[in-house]
Amino acid sequence: MGINGIVGTVYYSLVGDDSFEVFGGLSYAFPWVNIALTAYREVGHFPGWWVQLDLSRNFPLPWCGMSVDLGTSFGYQTLDDDDTLLNSSGKEGDYSAFTAGTLSTALNIPVGKYLTLSPRIGYAFPLSDEASDRIEATSWDGDADHVFGGIRIAASF
Repeated sequence: MGINGIVGTVYYSLVGDDSFEVFGGLSYAFPWVNIALTAYREVGHFPGWWVQLDLSRNFPLPWCGMSVDLGTSFGYQTLDDDDTLLNSSGKEGDYSAFTAGTLSTALNIPVGKYLTLSPRIGYAFPLSDEASDRIEATSWDGDADHVFGGIRIAASF
């Protein structure tokens, strides 16, 4: 059928008030691209929604079962209250707009029968001037765009 669903929770241990969100989403695998739409709802101290559209494509490599994932995403944010950490840019009123986009790539390396290591690198950027102001206001380095990376370890049984 090609349709997959996901639901879950995320807990953030922060200095001061911790945060908690719930999320749910659907994805569909077309032959040429995977599309996913996921909605996140903050239910703790920073009320708002984050809706993310992800587009990705996997390309098998001819060595050792490895593959490369290429992806992009676009996030839409709605803040219900102008008195939150996420809305601390000095802008008055509620906020609803396309906020951030990403471009990313990952190399999937099978390790044995059940494990896959996936080094990943990406670039995150604001989608408007107002989004740039809001991201800069809450960013640890004061910048609106960032290069990021990491390693995912996935186990499949």
